[in-house]
Amino acid sequence: MVVESEIYKRINALLKTRKNMKGDDWLQLDTIINEQYPGFREKLHTLCNMSESDYHICLLLKIKLKLKDIAQLTNLALSSLSSARSRLYFRSYGKKGSATDWDSVIDNI
Repeated sequence: MVVESEIYKRINALLKTRKNMKGDDWLQLDTIINEQYPGFREKLHTLCNMSESDYHICLLLKIKLKLKDIAQLTNLALSSLSSARSRLYFRSYGKKGSATDWDSVIDNI
């Protein structure tokens, strides 16, 4: 399980020290999520083209981190995080949706 992994422990340590995730951290998280949820990356990229930072947000949403923690790890303001999630929904479905609508999409992948 993701919550028992080394990267999950590392994420919690980063949160305590108020630091951001780095390249290797993202690779480890990507690997473990795609092992636990086969095809996660491909399913997301089928919905819409997304930047690396958008994908990082999706990875952190998938492990159900609090929004304030995702904002810290990605170095985004909460309002920017909310906008990014709404924008991803719009790009995927061509209609306006809330940030929580995108969160539901991630939960169902």
